[in-house]
Amino acid sequence: MASFKKPFTHQNSSGLFEKIANNNYEPLPQETSLEVQMLIYVMLQKDYTERSSIFEIAYIQCIHNQINKFMMENDCKYQIAKYFSYDSSKQDNISLKAFLVFAKSLKS
Repeated sequence: MASFKKPFTHQNSSGLFEKIANNNYEPLPQETSLEVQMLIYVMLQKDYTERSSIFEIAYIQCIHNQINKFMMENDCKYQIAKYFSYDSSKQDNISLKAFLVFAKSLKS
């Protein structure tokens, strides 16, 4: 979605499955922000121990800002906020986890 292209493509389903299983996707365009690149990389981790949960992702600053904006624009703060009890120390830990996983990928 960030590049307006499908992340995995192939002519047949077995080739597509292999690309997905091997986490073999096209790199994002250069103009994609580092924060978005990091977010996508963390979300596409095959190893579930390195992949963030949706609740952890909600603490990443760019996502948290969008959740807050949505809640304010749609007057649904109380319906949604109960799922995302905000703790700024948690946000820092999740952002750090995401950054470290992403940084490790840059070394390889």
